[in-house]
Amino acid sequence: MSGHILSVYVQNIGKLYSTLLSKAEKEDDWDAIESLDNLMLSKLADFELAEHLEAQERACTLMALLRVIEAAHSRREKIAGDVARLYEGELNPVAAKAQRKVPVPDGLDLDQWIGEQWQDTPESSEESDVDTTFGQPVPRIRSEFTSFGVVPQYEDEPKLGEKPRKSKKKVVVLVHQD
Repeated sequence: MSGHILSVYVQNIGKLYSTLLSKAEKEDDWDAIESLDNLMLSKLADFELAEHLEAQERACTLMALLRVIEAAHSRREKIAGDVARLYEGELNPVAAKAQRKVPVPDGLDLDQWIGEQWQDTPESSEESDVDTTFGQPVPRIRSEFTSFGVVPQYEDEPKLGEKPRKSKKKVVVLVHQD
């Protein structure tokens, strides 16, 4: 399936969820609400790994929203009305030319930090040899998996880009004497 179609599907999954959630909350059917939340959280996770960036972004955003909704539902809070307002109106793309025409608001400095500046990461300082991603240690790949997916190279095979070597054939002549 093409990426732009998948991104539309993910967007519409959110709209359908909102509609079903509104109905279940109106009926005070907390079993249906819990089932719906669990279904969405379990199935939508597959779309977070989509190859198309737009579909992946929409899936990740919807998953984050679902986690907030699920937390509210665990406290028996009804929030379907707020969720439904997220899908009011049309979602249309904005052309790059139109985006350039929008002036930057006064006082907004895009080069200035919003909060406290981040500390140096191990990649930017030479003090640590531990790799991290988002502040968490990155697991090391076990040695038995380092060659996973690599095609083995044998001594008698030419390397990639090399021409095959011509082998020197030895001819042995057997003479039968009586």
